[in-house]
Amino acid sequence: MKINKEIEKYLGIKYTEKFGCWEFAKQFSAEVLGIRLSDFTEGAKSAANALKNAVESNSLKKVKEPMKDDFVIMDFGLWDRGVGHIGIMISKRKFIHNREGIGVVIEPLSRHTKRVKGIYRYGSY
Repeated sequence: MKINKEIEKYLGIKYTEKFGCWEFAKQFSAEVLGIRLSDFTEGAKSAANALKNAVESNSLKKVKEPMKDDFVIMDFGLWDRGVGHIGIMISKRKFIHNREGIGVVIEPLSRHTKRVKGIYRYGSY
């Protein structure tokens, strides 16, 4: 798979407290996809809660099969505490995400199958 320059510029950016998975997804979505995800609100102090709010507001709709530009929601072991993870599909099989301790990477979805809570598409996008 050939990586275009829009995606390539993000690779290797480090995960920080101020630039985690949600902040990366927001920036990538706005710059690459033209989609504006909301900021955390008072009641959403984690990615899992922000994702839940987006689903409840009908911004994100759950789908069965991933496509390019869909959002992948995952559980890295802290979902019950309101901590989830988000990435963005860049093909039917690979996604880009900002992973703590690693930074922005592209990985095959198959590597995280057990962690996937759902695949979501933005509105009618």
